[in-house]
Amino acid sequence: AAVALEQRMGNDVSVADPELGLARLLADEGDLAAAEPLARDALDRRARTNGVDNIYTGRARVVLGEILARQGSRGSAERAFREALRVLEPLVGSDDADVRAARLGLTQHVGR
Repeated sequence: AAVALEQRMGNDVSVADPELGLARLLADEGDLAAAEPLARDALDRRARTNGVDNIYTGRARVVLGEILARQGSRGSAERAFREALRVLEPLVGSDDADVRAARLGLTQHVGR
């Protein structure tokens, strides 16, 4: 699915949000293998367009972290969650839903 979107949309960042939505849907349906490349592509699009320290890039990292955690990739999930927290917490505060999701991911899936 990510390859088909890339071929149709090129490097367009407007694809990032639909990709993240589809990644979440696929993850919820248990298709983590299909969800991960979509989440990674959305993250890459956000980072290239908005920079690594952008709120939207941070939010994309939370989605990727959740998928990685569910796949059992603890180290990669931890890195995604910690990077998301580094970016998001100063921008949106500790009460933000994605900040809470990253903290919960670290606690539940990574164990820290």
